[in-house]
Amino acid sequence: MSTYWKLASILLIAVLTAGCSAGEITETLEPTDAPAPSAEPVDAYPYPMNQPTVPVGISAYPGPEGTTAETSQVPTMVPVLDVPSPASGLGVVTGFLLVGGEGGQPYFGNAVYLGRALAPSDPAFPPMISLSESEDPLAVMDQTGRFLFVDVEPGTYGLVLWSPVGSAPMQDPATGAYMIIEVKADQVIDLGVIPIK
Repeated sequence: MSTYWKLASILLIAVLTAGCSAGEITETLEPTDAPAPSAEPVDAYPYPMNQPTVPVGISAYPGPEGTTAETSQVPTMVPVLDVPSPASGLGVVTGFLLVGGEGGQPYFGNAVYLGRALAPSDPAFPPMISLSESEDPLAVMDQTGRFLFVDVEPGTYGLVLWSPVGSAPMQDPATGAYMIIEVKADQVIDLGVIPIK
């Protein structure tokens, strides 16, 4: 008999012996009375259920130079981006994604979206961020690591990194909180350098 089978047999005997020597369970558990259900309505889901939905058939979000989320799931790359003034009633969001932070290398790993942020009914929960790859703003990026969203409708958004295997909301490295952005009409929001690990 090989050494492997000898060791396997010894281990099996040890397990069986330990199981037999454990003894029988002599104590039985009695069922307890469950508490009566409350008459108060319970909102188990902390996010509002009556959020507006995007109608089917709206064309995809247009980016500079005619790029749309329908035609590409990867960021459009240009040498250097100029941050434009926002169109009337719309906003602009920009910043830099750098590996390691200030002085780091530009990050080009994933597409960057602005997903709609829904506030929970209970402030103890973080906001929920929904993402529609065909409808939500997709950033244009340049070779310096700058990302740019133009003509963004006013509203509350979360910064989201998208990849073919999934998407994840970006978190503030200092606090761990989701990066929630309040876009206002006729304003440019510069998020500065966002470090990527």
